[in-house]
Amino acid sequence: MHASIPGLTSVLRPSPLPTVAAPPWADIEQAIGTRLPGDYREFIELYGNGSINHELSVWYPALRRTDARVVLTALVDDTLPEPGSVGEFVDARPGEPELCAFPEPGGLLQWGSTNGADMFFWETAGDDPDQWPVIAFHHFDCTFHRYDGGMADFLTAVADGTHEHARAFIGRPPGGARWNMHGDWGIRYGRPPHATFDWSEDGIRFGTGSLMPLRPTPDTGGGDQDVYGRTGEVVPLISLDDDGTTIRLGGGGLAPGMSYRLFAFLGVDPAAEPLGLEFLRDGAPLAVESVPADTTGARVIDAEVLIPANAPATAIQLRILGDLADLIVSGRQFSLWIRGTLGD
Repeated sequence: MHASIPGLTSVLRPSPLPTVAAPPWADIEQAIGTRLPGDYREFIELYGNGSINHELSVWYPALRRTDARVVLTALVDDTLPEPGSVGEFVDARPGEPELCAFPEPGGLLQWGSTNGADMFFWETAGDDPDQWPVIAFHHFDCTFHRYDGGMADFLTAVADGTHEHARAFIGRPPGGARWNMHGDWGIRYGRPPHATFDWSEDGIRFGTGSLMPLRPTPDTGGGDQDVYGRTGEVVPLISLDDDGTTIRLGGGGLAPGMSYRLFAFLGVDPAAEPLGLEFLRDGAPLAVESVPADTTGARVIDAEVLIPANAPATAIQLRILGDLADLIVSGRQFSLWIRGTLGD
């Protein structure tokens, strides 16, 4: 095992899905014209294809199209200078280190990206891929930063929070970093269950102890990873009851079940009396947000819940807490994000 992998697995556990099927490394490396770093190969064989916290994706080295066509040069194809790619940013910033795209000598070969358009590369300098440093492109200020270590070391620093930009790359959800496996060379599990509920209106009126009204957005979907990709069907795992206040979360069909992360934001009138939020699971308190008296209008709460495989769906509600009989939320907004992944 590569020396950097044990440290990574201690802070980022692989998915409990069945044994990962490895891609055809010999064919891939022959097609792209270079050997790939050993920690990357071992990562792919251990973690498969997926992302950290649904935010940072580690690119898979090859693609299997729905028409059965196999693309062995996926890493190279996506790294070549195209509009909006690394080549354009390099040309646009005089004074930056001399950088070019692979397969130029020492060129950048991309292995990852984030939802925020950050990009991660190897600088392919030298004959030993295990010595290639990581180059990170930070989208927020369009700058490149060198990390003197390999991909596994870089991901370890991001996952354990010691990298200075870890929060920007993967967020800061409850429970820390989590790997979401989307598939491997043998099977595609599809996108994990996810949902967003939000509203933005004037004059929403709440009473103490009332339940938050929920409205799903189009970005709600995903299904049982044991079904999706194998039969082409999706078994919905997140649904909203007709009462508009109760969410049902399912555990799926693969042990140990589905782990869901819940994060809610509520904007209130800054002049309102302090109020708080409470998640309920099957009617019992799951998590409570405590609010200081000098709060300025933003309320946030997060929680994590595991639903065992093949168990009855769990009811989740969000309740308003406060000292007044009537509390007013005026001219602000509410959002609830739910992201699920197989795990414990």
